[in-house]
Amino acid sequence: MITEDLELPSGETIAVRGLTGMEVALIAKRNAALADDPDAPGGIAIQIGFMLGKTKVRDAEAAGVAWLNAHDARDFTTVSDRIEALSGYGKGAQKSPVDRATDD
Repeated sequence: MITEDLELPSGETIAVRGLTGMEVALIAKRNAALADDPDAPGGIAIQIGFMLGKTKVRDAEAAGVAWLNAHDARDFTTVSDRIEALSGYGKGAQKSPVDRATDD
């Protein structure tokens, strides 16, 4: 996938990209497993870990947690919003045109 540089409010520049369908599916699966654990970071940390180049869910989650602990909320919000937009969901995301169903 194509990455783009994103300058964070802290001044750091990181490479971001949209998530693949497989990554979204793996995040959803992990979030379902964490439904009864309100303290688990889950999907948000995994998204960031995938941006950091991790390919395994647990590795991505651990890397994402470390990144989140080292950055403030402004950086987190900026990264999260851009990943969602590049992935085609969330506020400001480019949506694919879909033909409407007909009554035929």
